[in-house]
Amino acid sequence: MSKFYALASGDKMQCRLCHHYCTIAPQQYGICGVNRNSGNAVHCDVYGYPSALAVDPIEKKPFYHCIPGSKSFSLGTVGCNFHCSFCQNWQLSQNKTIEKGHYYAPSEIVALAQDNGCESIAFTYNEPTIFYPYARDVALHAKAQGLLTLFVTDGYESHEVIDDM
Repeated sequence: MSKFYALASGDKMQCRLCHHYCTIAPQQYGICGVNRNSGNAVHCDVYGYPSALAVDPIEKKPFYHCIPGSKSFSLGTVGCNFHCSFCQNWQLSQNKTIEKGHYYAPSEIVALAQDNGCESIAFTYNEPTIFYPYARDVALHAKAQGLLTLFVTDGYESHEVIDDM
């Protein structure tokens, strides 16, 4: 997904997921704490490793007029491109420790949503822009299975991500 990163200068890479457009030195992370300069690319270290999975009423997202009364399969990772002192999910969003537990392929997330009777998948709890390559892949699988996807965001996506959506 080279449209989401570029060579900046020397051995530094520019992440193009959020509007910070971080310039990242080798083996270092952007402001979100999860996208790393792996030497020749920006690698999303939380791809496939959600830190929170839950089934919620869609109204909790809060999407009140989108398939009301339905269930949504919610997922999020650690990290965020903002560092808000009032964040209700600060344990996830401000956590910089990436613990790789069970890997969930995009198709597995969709299957879990379907198995739990969910009509949608919500990328939530932290800023989904920082794990957009994963969210995008899950969303493509979800669409093929007739599920809606919800992006609960701080709105600080890059132009590249917005254009890709």
